[in-house]
Amino acid sequence: MIKGAKGIRKLIFALVISLPALVNIGALLALIMFIYSIIGMSSFGNLKIAGGIMDEDVINFKTFSSSFVLMLRISTSAGWNDILEPLLIQPPDCNPDYITRPDGTLYKQDIGDCGQPWLAILFMCSYILITYLVIINTYIAVILENFNQAHAQEEIGITEDDFDAFYIVWEKYDPLATQFIKFDQLSLFVAELDEPLGIPAPNEIALVAFDIPIVQGDKMHCLDILMHLVIHVLGNVEETEEFTQLREELQIKFAETFPTRVKTTKTSSTMTKKKEDVAAKTLQRAWKSFKTQKNLRNITQLAKMMKNQDDAQSNSQKNTGVLGLGRRLTNSLRHFFGASRPTSAISRTSIKNMSLFTDKTKVKTLQVPNVRVLYPNVRAVSQSHL
Repeated sequence: MIKGAKGIRKLIFALVISLPALVNIGALLALIMFIYSIIGMSSFGNLKIAGGIMDEDVINFKTFSSSFVLMLRISTSAGWNDILEPLLIQPPDCNPDYITRPDGTLYKQDIGDCGQPWLAILFMCSYILITYLVIINTYIAVILENFNQAHAQEEIGITEDDFDAFYIVWEKYDPLATQFIKFDQLSLFVAELDEPLGIPAPNEIALVAFDIPIVQGDKMHCLDILMHLVIHVLGNVEETEEFTQLREELQIKFAETFPTRVKTTKTSSTMTKKKEDVAAKTLQRAWKSFKTQKNLRNITQLAKMMKNQDDAQSNSQKNTGVLGLGRRLTNSLRHFFGASRPTSAISRTSIKNMSLFTDKTKVKTLQVPNVRVLYPNVRAVSQSHL
């Protein structure tokens, strides 16, 4: 319940830090009560108990214990006027010459068993002023002062509650109480903390700027994290001689309290870790870019080679096609002009006449025209038509 209610925690915190001052005030109050108890015994110890609120057993000044209890009661200002009234007793309600002892005998004494009004009024009023109006209210003043200081401290920066909340969250990430957490858990841990120590995600840039030490095993100590978070909340602290001396004393105290932290060796920090990470990513990007450009060049060269091969193959196919066409035309013409066609073009009579005539003179045969001779530019013409 106390952990859940911040107001109650604040009041209890103010009360706890006020305990030393409250003990001193209590000692002063006890001393004043002791003095007034002695004065009450010597001044009103033989007073006649005539009834009222005072009685023979408890409420009187006959013994030190009863006087002290009576002074304690009056210090609360409860019914002090009822106590003052019996102290003002005067004749004929009392004997001004003799006092009555416990055994019933009379003993002569100045004022007898009567009271002294001026002394009773001065006694009672001074005691009320000193105890109730000064010392008792001093208790309240001290508690309120410490409460205001706790509230002002909370507004300025960090309180004990913030440290308690820090270790409550730390317990989730370090259940075995090793005092270390992994570097990978730092961002989540700081984001889970409450204000003012917590830094909401994304908090990578802030944690890198803290330059928190990293020890072997890629681990971080709770004290290092807490100190840098406190510095972040409080801001820059002026480096004075007193501050330097205080920091050295704290380091000695920390070394005694956290021996495992002293035995570890710092291997890196959040700033160095970030620089290494950025450098590694830069090298990876540069290497990937180089590999990509190299592959693109290889692909381009391969594409050019394949294109040249295709062009050469297509040209060879064109040339082969033109030469084949000319060869086919020549063969067809030679076959046409060299074959005999008696039924259609030459009659039988003509064949006889030609046979007779051949004996006398040689008949000149028709020569099959060579396509290549007739059309020397047939290749160029064919290419243009194609």
